[in-house]
Amino acid sequence: MLPWQLEAINVVLDVQRKHKGLPTVVNHTGKPRLTIRSCHGTGKTQFLAGLMHLWNFITYGKIACTAPKEAQLTKRLLPRYRSCMKNADQSYKDNINVQGKEIVLFDDRAWGAVMETASDPDTLAGYHDKPQLFLVDEASARRLMLCSLL
Repeated sequence: MLPWQLEAINVVLDVQRKHKGLPTVVNHTGKPRLTIRSCHGTGKTQFLAGLMHLWNFITYGKIACTAPKEAQLTKRLLPRYRSCMKNADQSYKDNINVQGKEIVLFDDRAWGAVMETASDPDTLAGYHDKPQLFLVDEASARRLMLCSLL
């Protein structure tokens, strides 16, 4: 893991830490949004995949992932998500099912992640989990936006 990736993970987790009254690491105000801007090949997609595993490990509910094109999700993010599981314990791998554009944990369709394209503004409407993690991959601008809501 690269230093910036660890810092970004702590920014996201600090939202929950702040809400629960725990000491924060980086994001001392508990701001629920993070934007990462960088060029291609810096590890943004790998970071998202790892964050998805971490979030679902510590939080029950769905992660909503979006990008302008479906290929960004199905040909980049999901393969990285699967690659994160390569060295995982078999009992962990056995409880994760990647089904098309959806990730289901422990056979519970309310737990995991869903991939949606951002062509329609209403695409992400209807997600009400608390806390909620939205991952927005805006490849044309070479940036990611993460939103962790309480």
